[in-house]
Amino acid sequence: MGHPDYELVTPVFLVVKDHREALRAFFDAVGFRCDERASRRLMAWSVMHRFNALSRYLPSPRGADALERIRARYWPVLA
Repeated sequence: MGHPDYELVTPVFLVVKDHREALRAFFDAVGFRCDERASRRLMAWSVMHRFNALSRYLPSPRGADALERIRARYWPVLA
């Protein structure tokens, strides 16, 4: 009913986490390519996700670039 990318948030944060090879395999399995635009879109979905308590993933120290660091960690641009 919603955007298909929204459904990627939960498995990535809860199962795949920040393991690059697992993330690459997951994206390959679902036929997804994570370019810069997709990375930013997925980060937006992560912020807006109903069941994602993003605060538990915030890196320390929590600076102005915290969300950008989360994006780089969980939604890296994979070539």
